Amino acid sequence: MAGAGPISETLPVVSVPSMLVDGGRFLKWDDQDLACSIYILEVDQLGHVLSWKPEDFSKDTEVLDLVHVRDVRTGQYAKVPKPQDIRARDAIKMYSAFEHESNLMQERTITIVYGSNFVDLTFINFVASSVSEAQEWTDALFKCTNNLLEFNSSPLKCLERFFTRIYVQKNQEGEIPTKILVKAFVNNKEDKKRAYGTLQSVGIASGKKETILVKDFTFERFLAFYNRFVTRHDLDGVFAELGAKNKPYLTTDQLVDFLNNRQRDPRLNEILFPYYDISGAQAIVNTYEPNKAFADKGYISIDGLTKFLMSSDANILLPGKLQIHQDLTFPVAHYFINSSHNTYLQGHQLTGKSSVEIYRQVLLAGCRCIELDCWDGRTEEQEPVITHGMTLCTEVPFKDVIEAIKESAFKTSEYPVILSFENHCSAKQQKKMASYCLQIFGDLLLNKELEECPLLPGVPLPSPKMLKRKILIKNKKRDIKVSETKNSNLFAQSIDLNISGVMLEISNMEDIPEDGELKEVVPKSEEEETPEVEAQQELSELVNYFQPVHFRGFERAEKVKRYYEMSSFSENAAMNLLKEQPVEFVNYNKFQASRIYPKGSRVSSDNYIPQLFWNAGCQLVALNFQTLDVPMQLNLGKFEINGRCGYLLKPEHMRRHDRTFDPFVESTVDGIIAGTVQVRVISGQCLLERRSGTYVEVEMYGLPADTVRRKYRTKVVSNNGLNPVYDEEPFKFKVILPHLAELRISVYEENGKMIGHRVLPVDGLSPGYRHIKLRNESYQPLCLPTLFVDIVTKDYVPESFSDFADALSNPMKYLSEKEKRTQQLEAFEFEESDSTVATSTPEFLAPELQNISAIKRGSIVSLQTIINQDKRDKRDPGKIALSKVNCNEDIEWDKAETLEVKAKKFERKIGEALEIQKHQCSLMYSEIKKNQNDSLGNRTQSEVFGKPESPVETLKRTFSTPSSQDNHIRHVYFMPDDGLNELEKKLQIERILYRKELEVETKKLTLNVERQKSAMQKNHNKLLKIAQAEGNYNEVYNNCLAEIKQLNIRHEQEIESLMNEQKKNMKEQFIRCYEEQYDFLKNKVEPKISELKKILHMFEVADRKKLDERHLGDMMTLKKDQDKFNRGELKDIMRKSKDKLELQKMKRVQNKKHIEQSVIERQSMKEFQEKETQILIKKYEEQINILDQRYEKMKEFQEKETQILIKKYEEQINILDQRYEKEMKELEQIFAAKCALLDSQDLQVIVPDLANNVSDVFTG
Repeated sequence: MAGAGPISETLPVVSVPSMLVDGGRFLKWDDQDLACSIYILEVDQLGHVLSWKPEDFSKDTEVLDLVHVRDVRTGQYAKVPKPQDIRARDAIKMYSAFEHESNLMQERTITIVYGSNFVDLTFINFVASSVSEAQEWTDALFKCTNNLLEFNSSPLKCLERFFTRIYVQKNQEGEIPTKILVKAFVNNKEDKKRAYGTLQSVGIASGKKETILVKDFTFERFLAFYNRFVTRHDLDGVFAELGAKNKPYLTTDQLVDFLNNRQRDPRLNEILFPYYDISGAQAIVNTYEPNKAFADKGYISIDGLTKFLMSSDANILLPGKLQIHQDLTFPVAHYFINSSHNTYLQGHQLTGKSSVEIYRQVLLAGCRCIELDCWDGRTEEQEPVITHGMTLCTEVPFKDVIEAIKESAFKTSEYPVILSFENHCSAKQQKKMASYCLQIFGDLLLNKELEECPLLPGVPLPSPKMLKRKILIKNKKRDIKVSETKNSNLFAQSIDLNISGVMLEISNMEDIPEDGELKEVVPKSEEEETPEVEAQQELSELVNYFQPVHFRGFERAEKVKRYYEMSSFSENAAMNLLKEQPVEFVNYNKFQASRIYPKGSRVSSDNYIPQLFWNAGCQLVALNFQTLDVPMQLNLGKFEINGRCGYLLKPEHMRRHDRTFDPFVESTVDGIIAGTVQVRVISGQCLLERRSGTYVEVEMYGLPADTVRRKYRTKVVSNNGLNPVYDEEPFKFKVILPHLAELRISVYEENGKMIGHRVLPVDGLSPGYRHIKLRNESYQPLCLPTLFVDIVTKDYVPESFSDFADALSNPMKYLSEKEKRTQQLEAFEFEESDSTVATSTPEFLAPELQNISAIKRGSIVSLQTIINQDKRDKRDPGKIALSKVNCNEDIEWDKAETLEVKAKKFERKIGEALEIQKHQCSLMYSEIKKNQNDSLGNRTQSEVFGKPESPVETLKRTFSTPSSQDNHIRHVYFMPDDGLNELEKKLQIERILYRKELEVETKKLTLNVERQKSAMQKNHNKLLKIAQAEGNYNEVYNNCLAEIKQLNIRHEQEIESLMNEQKKNMKEQFIRCYEEQYDFLKNKVEPKISELKKILHMFEVADRKKLDERHLGDMMTLKKDQDKFNRGELKDIMRKSKDKLELQKMKRVQNKKHIEQSVIERQSMKEFQEKETQILIKKYEEQINILDQRYEKMKEFQEKETQILIKKYEEQINILDQRYEKEMKELEQIFAAKCALLDSQDLQVIVPDLANNVSDVFTG
């Protein structure tokens, strides 16, 4: 998949100054024991390792690979002993060449930082005698580290680094302990014994001596030891395959063939990347062949070939991919940007420790967007701090972090750094934040818009190149005051948003996070809600091209065109947008930036797969750098290319406004050539020092259609970590979008522990036999572990057409090979008996298919006649297309039966309906086979290749019976189901229980009212008797009537409330029951629709396979006929003339005529076959559409029925309401009449009957 691109910046080669090679004298102090000693510090001439040893040789030499050094610093950021460590500080002060510099401890200290991850770091401190010496050593050492060419060294150079590492550990006598070398390869007794024997055989060590003389320890001898100890039986097979079966060498011609046909990407431009010739092959021989006699003759031995395959000339990755080769002048939204989430944390999201150092480490690793969660400091100084608010995480000062960012921001990359502020600070502390940014960053801070890119709608963002060495702040901009406007109430309302199935809540404008992040509504235990405060003017003025806003939809973003605005999405929210609006999401990311961060439930700081959102063009896919899981490994591998500058240009379809891209595409994309990658894992070298089983996994990450995970793995090779041979069948991948795909190869011990891995961009792979150097979890190179693989990259062509594609891609070559074989066979044909051969012009009639091989070739008319006849024939829609019509009929039917067996296994999961369908298919197969046997010999081509009955029609016959439209829909999609019956029974029971519950509630209310009435009646009778005796009867009587009236009113209210509640509950129950039934039926229908589509796809695959096989057979028949006809013509020519020159001329004329005619005929055949394939594809697409239409019709019917039932229910409720109101009016009239009667009569007259009247009032 290799390709060329514009190279803008060349990677520097490591050049070690003589000062470092000669070594220097330094005072070394240690954090652990605070011991201070004089050490000699030096770097080897090739810049591989840094070594230090005591001046008096009292301790062994210590060595550190420079590729593992993360940082070298001096001055303000160097480590010095704490004030209480007086002894160490005094020693440092005394070690000064100048008295006035004795107190400048930090300025004279060199701190070297290394570690296997971003958290667990080791600091080594050396103190120089002067400030200038410390600065010179710091600058020179840092240039030797973080070099991408060294990071991607070839296996041969890594062996050179390993050799250097052993060599510098010589003692004062110039001897190297043998155990150092042996232990690095193996640690078991048997292998150690073999290693010592191998050392003796190559002349490095003799006998059982425990040391190696430096004069005997050369790289050539070490390489001979390595090749002999790490036996490469896998390369013996490769060497023999290339042509060295009976001789110990390859010639330059064989080497040229190997380089051009196996080691070269066939799609490379021949001018920019010319083919190897003899001189180029001889140069390789002269460079890598150790046998001078062989080299002089142009031969290369297996040792020379091995050395070449391990050299930088055979690297797995094109060197051009490592350097900055992409155009960095597009708007910044057109790039993927290396981004970090909650950068300050070293571990857990709720209890982790915060750190200043990790900001340096992620920036040095190429990260260009880091996060700072800012909170009010609680000290007397009121200094802002960075921490994870509302958790148990520790705090670090904001100012210290800003200083660390300034120091490390542009040490490894000059391209812009984005600071993502999550601001929770008060106004006072925000002003301090703004002041620190201005003072510390100085000119590095971009606090104003560029003249070329004003902050106006429709103006693209500036490019990374325009923003070189600039720090940009992402923080909420201060809005115009709106609290006193008429619209201020809008901002105080509670807003509930449901975007893509994720509920979002914003209680007021202050609750919107200042970085524009969409916060999912999750339990507080998962993600604590921490409203942010409004940005102050001082801090707001520092924000320009990354202004976070609340996401309000793709349509609004497209309408306002404020490209300087951006939004952040949680992993879940972004996933829902990606599922529901993938094309719109990609279009949004063409102009505006989006930031994705892990969901709140990832409290252990694990990561999501970033490829999901790179597929949508999201720029800032933020990950937890402290967790080196597979997602983080993919991120580190992806951003290693392009100079590890932290910016990667997105594919063209994700940038151009006139292109539409769907990340879920499953076929090829217009303008992009899909490819295939084939990886064969052959062997491994030096994977483990101990005897243990190992295996290899190969994965592909890209678009969903390209991604293959946990599918391909080799066998486990037991008890061999030194040189296991896997030699597996190739793992094949189809890649729709190579520019976005990553190949990950990982090696594991048999217990699942990872040994190493490598992530490689598919568009940067070099095909052929390649060695892959492995990396650790933090993507640092491992010195010895290597994989040997064979990689083949091609344009994607279906397997059934691969031979045909080769012929079409180079027809002249294909025909010349045919001609060559024909000439080789002429010797046999020349000696045949002199049988007469007809020379008359053949007759071209429309042939039967079985007679096609008997037709002479001389014109395209014969083929065109077949095609025209096929167009005129009417196809039988009830027959399945057969692949061939010849003696292979039984074989074809065996294939059909195999497909049916597979279908049966699949259809068992569908249910009784699909069992019926399976039976129908079997009958259909039998009928077709019978028809084939009965009438095959007399059928035309069109009849033989008739179209099969639509599987959907078969399924229709299975599921449906003649009925009305609605009943038909109901019958097809709502067949009787035991589960549905059970649901109806359950709902019926619920309704019965609810009615009983209503009756109980009504009885309770009635009894309660009766008790109150009875008690009030007794009380009133008593009061009236007393009042009559006391002479205030009228007053008491009126009071009693008022109480009775009040009781009746309360009673009516309670009855009305109960009735309303009952009506509401009954309606809710009705709707819920209906929805449950509807959901149940829907859940039954959707899987069946899905299964029907799968079966339809199964039919399509079978038909396509048969059609492809038939097409291939037809093409082969055509080729044979053409060759046969040409041989006959050549025979006629040979018989007609004996003149050699004339004979050659006539042959050339005939061959030319044959080639031209054959090409035309084959092209016509190809066009016919393509048309036939398109007809088949179109037919199945139509069947899928029919299925979708039927499903949509069912849903429309169901929704309509729902609305009708709800309307009927509401009408019944209205009738009940009207009846209730009428009854209540009648009751009120009765009560009013009785009260009027009582008021009109003389109370003294009716006293004896008062009790009865009161009772009547109560019961009225």
